[in-house]
Amino acid sequence: KRHLKISLITTPAGFQPNVEHVYGEIKDFLLASLPDFNLTVNVIFANNSVDARNPEIVSQLDDSDVIFMGPGSPTYAVRHLNDTLLLSKIIELVKNGSTLILASAATISCSRYAMPVYEIFKVGEKVQWVDGLNIFKDIWQEKTIIPHFNNREGGADLDTSYCYIGKGRGEKMLSLLPHTTSVVAIDEHTCLIVDLGTKEESVRGKGGTDQLLK
Repeated sequence: KRHLKISLITTPAGFQPNVEHVYGEIKDFLLASLPDFNLTVNVIFANNSVDARNPEIVSQLDDSDVIFMGPGSPTYAVRHLNDTLLLSKIIELVKNGSTLILASAATISCSRYAMPVYEIFKVGEKVQWVDGLNIFKDIWQEKTIIPHFNNREGGADLDTSYCYIGKGRGEKMLSLLPHTTSVVAIDEHTCLIVDLGTKEESVRGKGGTDQLLK
């Protein structure tokens, strides 16, 4: 299709004062990067659970060809999307052919188990998992995903792999999961593409993916 409606959902970053700027930049990037397409890019400001339960806001998703959620806080996204009309609408649309693109925090929050990155990396809380939204179970198969797996932003002095928490804490976290948990790690600048019709998986980008458990 050349005429595409893309909906950007702000929930994972809904707590940030600059949320409009963050998702405005994503919108501008898409419009600049895909000049051969006739795009309608809507930013859906569902910044909290009240918004995510508002039928007028959720209806903005109607007829979306592509749905995107990205940066922010995984645990904030879980709290404010769980058991909402917006989450149900996303699952419904994907089951009926819409493409779902997830990045960073949104990828974590939609998993079976979600890594509380900020709480561990910034606040110093103990290593633990929280229940994620688990929407992969409804549209693909139950997965726990760790993005930013080979991150090196900390340089030589700080290990920021395993999505910023470092290899030591990352391996400890993996040991806390049931051995039957399916965990996928995705490197920076890398995407895992799943055709939900054929179940075919492919990897593109600068890095790779790893199956860490199961």
